[in-house]
Amino acid sequence: MPEIKTTLGKLMDAAPALTRVTGLALPPKKSYHLMKLKKLVGTELDLMEEQRQKLLKLHGTERPATAMEMRAGWQQEKMHEIPPDDSKAMLAFVTAFRDLRAADVTLPWGPFNGNDFDGGLVTAADLGPLTDANLVVWDDKKD
Repeated sequence: MPEIKTTLGKLMDAAPALTRVTGLALPPKKSYHLMKLKKLVGTELDLMEEQRQKLLKLHGTERPATAMEMRAGWQQEKMHEIPPDDSKAMLAFVTAFRDLRAADVTLPWGPFNGNDFDGGLVTAADLGPLTDANLVVWDDKKD
């Protein structure tokens, strides 16, 4: 079975472009491939977010959630943040988060071929490891 070997950071960077691509009208088989890939990426990013929250708790301080945060859908009354004036805590958090972004990930699904859809919404760089090496997202020769 094909697989995608990458890092959490590259998945995080590619996720917005993947969301845009999954919105395209594609044949059912190709759409399924992209939707499954989006689901696998989402699972990894959910786990990454849990770890990021743990890092915020470890290096940050607790404060009550603001009304805006509650309206935005945060389901917690307490939030953690790194105080802007605490450079030691900020450095520790950023260092740990960079390590998390560098963590290796293997998705049990193959990359998709960018030639399978009309581009323009994304670039090969946007999609990173989620496409095959021969990706052509925008073809200026097409009418």
